[in-house]
Amino acid sequence: LNVWVYPRSKKKKSSDNGTKQIRRVQKEIKEYPYSKILNNLLPPSIRILGWAPVSEDFSARFSATTRLYRYFFCKRNMNLDAIRDALGRLVGKHDFRNFCKMDVEKVYNFERLIHSADVVQLPNDDEIWYLQILGQAFLWHQIRCIAEVMFMVGRGLEAPDIVEELLDVDKHPRKPNYGLANEKPLVLHDCGYPNLQIGYSVQNLWNVTCQLEQQWEDHSLAAARLRNCINSFETFLVLRKDVMDFAVARLTERSKKLQRKGRRDNIASDPSGVDPEELLSSGSETISWAEALVFLREKNLVPDPNGLMISSVHIPLWQRSTGPSYEEKVELLQKSEKRRQKYEDNVIKKRKTAEEDAAFYNHMTKQGGTGM
Repeated sequence: LNVWVYPRSKKKKSSDNGTKQIRRVQKEIKEYPYSKILNNLLPPSIRILGWAPVSEDFSARFSATTRLYRYFFCKRNMNLDAIRDALGRLVGKHDFRNFCKMDVEKVYNFERLIHSADVVQLPNDDEIWYLQILGQAFLWHQIRCIAEVMFMVGRGLEAPDIVEELLDVDKHPRKPNYGLANEKPLVLHDCGYPNLQIGYSVQNLWNVTCQLEQQWEDHSLAAARLRNCINSFETFLVLRKDVMDFAVARLTERSKKLQRKGRRDNIASDPSGVDPEELLSSGSETISWAEALVFLREKNLVPDPNGLMISSVHIPLWQRSTGPSYEEKVELLQKSEKRRQKYEDNVIKKRKTAEEDAAFYNHMTKQGGTGM
């Protein structure tokens, strides 16, 4: 932007007794590099890519029309077709109270709209994939709940139709107890603002790209060192009898836990299925670790993060205990004056009609601005 300004006065004595006319000069004014300034102040884990001035009523939360989440994971032995089948059943408008952590003090409507859901391979990487879910809005921990159920399906522990069962809140008003997927692989990849255009500078994008490339390189090399270490074990020799004893012990412990849970349908957990002659018939007393792993995998003993849980067995979701229903939660909070007051302030007093909600979001999604 070119403007006319008065030049800065030089602190020298003037002989014209102030009668000399000062002429304005043309000067180019550049915008402050706000992104660079903020990035210099923020920790390396937070980077500003661009910015835009916005209208007074703009809200980062309520002016967004879509949100795109990605949840990264290692494929390992998961059935990706089953995961894709299960994800497809999420698409549409449903009541997701069995796919979230219900916060009844703040939320009373658990219907959300999912536009698309799929499992996608990271380019140039056979092992890393991610769940990609596009929706209008999401509930508390909804993506992490969805990811946890998808991994049950991918491991063959639940059928894809478990999604439809969980979405049927009339039939299943109480959520079965299951954990949340790890928060670290979860990324809020994008938010859609129809009337917002972010301004980016080439210099700032260059700087951030270089910084992130350095982080990527550091983590990639660390991962390569770990894989190199794991692969180096393959030639180690172990006793055949030790491998056999280990397999029997692990399967016995797992079988006992299944029996305590009243289940006997997991044939791979039956230690009687381990034939000593499979390993001990050979003349050599030792076996390579690579050969031992082949044998152990055949017995459903896989050295992955879940393998550290010695007697871990999967209990089908509908055989698990359940939490209270929404109505029961509301009734329970009435016993606490503090929680009851919070419920009334956040839900009862702020509850809007469908028409009021539509008018509010119609106004908010028109807000925005441009940084170009």
